[in-house]
Amino acid sequence: MTYPHYYLAARLVFWSMTGMTAHAMANDGTPGIWSEVSHTAQLWTIVPHITAPSGRVFRYDMTANKTGPAGSASIHQAGQAIVGADGTATLSSLQISLSAAESCRIDTRLLEDGQVVATETLSLPR
Repeated sequence: MTYPHYYLAARLVFWSMTGMTAHAMANDGTPGIWSEVSHTAQLWTIVPHITAPSGRVFRYDMTANKTGPAGSASIHQAGQAIVGADGTATLSSLQISLSAAESCRIDTRLLEDGQVVATETLSLPR
């Protein structure tokens, strides 16, 4: 069936407004990580999400390494995530302030039964 362009555009807007993306819609059962990244002035917000079949339970850890003229700093956070009926779960968010002279690398690992099943690395600023 062929749909008019305005119908497809309306669906894209709907999925964007509900937080669904191609990452969630294209899930083939393999666990995956993707992050929403936004910033206002110097404050960056990172919201990691996972995609996997409903009901699966994962551990995750996220490490942020910030470097700049004043030196370096690290932040580590970890937790558990249970994938919801929609095939997604949102991990704990991270906010970090970066001056123009600073950068940050964020590594997120998704673990199941002690084994790494997915990873994501972000470099800020982009």
